[in-house]
Amino acid sequence: MEGYAEWGSREWTRPYHGILRLIDESGEFYNQNAETGASPMAACPSPRALDFMLRQAGFRHTKIIEPPRDAYEQHGRRKRVVCAAYK
Repeated sequence: MEGYAEWGSREWTRPYHGILRLIDESGEFYNQNAETGASPMAACPSPRALDFMLRQAGFRHTKIIEPPRDAYEQHGRRKRVVCAAYK
């Protein structure tokens, strides 16, 4: 998703590049579920946001890796992606 957000006033806008979802995994995290991350909050960028973030971090090339036919369901539906990034 791309668009423009107000930035300071209605007349001033800045483009945004994708979406960054913030997922609350507090219940799983505090119950010591091994499948959670290092904190109760997980950042879940869209592929476009991930590409933008990686480029801002200095990576010159990014590529979404196509999942194999028998991939995990979220990878197969492209709800999760694997990305290679090169400096």
